[in-house]
Amino acid sequence: MVLRESAWGGLGSDFGNTSKKRKRGDVRKWTRAQLESVVQASEGELERGLRERNVVEIEGTSFIASELMKGRMLLLPVKKLVPLLNLALTLLTIHSSTTKGVTTSSVKPMLDGLSEHDLPKDLGKAVLGLFGSIEEDVWEADITRMVTEVGKGLLEELRGENQESNLFMYKWRDTVGEQWSEICDFKLLEVGHS
Repeated sequence: MVLRESAWGGLGSDFGNTSKKRKRGDVRKWTRAQLESVVQASEGELERGLRERNVVEIEGTSFIASELMKGRMLLLPVKKLVPLLNLALTLLTIHSSTTKGVTTSSVKPMLDGLSEHDLPKDLGKAVLGLFGSIEEDVWEADITRMVTEVGKGLLEELRGENQESNLFMYKWRDTVGEQWSEICDFKLLEVGHS
């Protein structure tokens, strides 16, 4: 896989100082154009693949791991996304409105809330785009995708451990919060094979 490691250490990590040493130097930070030149896929296939793997493109000038990330692709590991998505779901509970099953929020209070937890606004905006769509100043959230990724992250934390399904479900529902807990369903965690 081209995007194996990530410069993002998770919510609350010190972006300017990484203590993790890499054996072969720094991992290459790819631009979208570079990925398109080495990955044999249509634009739509590449977009779906990046979205499924939680890869975002940084449009602003974030400094992550002491590097300027503008225009670079960034892999967001599912295990490290859990606290960020928990925060986003909490902020949505405060700032959202739901009409005909569609949950929306103004982008500004979401980005402000995320930045209060040390997430750069350009990365925050990329995450909002990954888990929904942004038009003008309105974010239409994909709540099911967010809840699913939280479940996947919690499963990743359990790798190699046994836990009863009812305890896992309790933790999953607790992590996403009361407003979104009814969405939690083991079917969301099934992996489709084609």
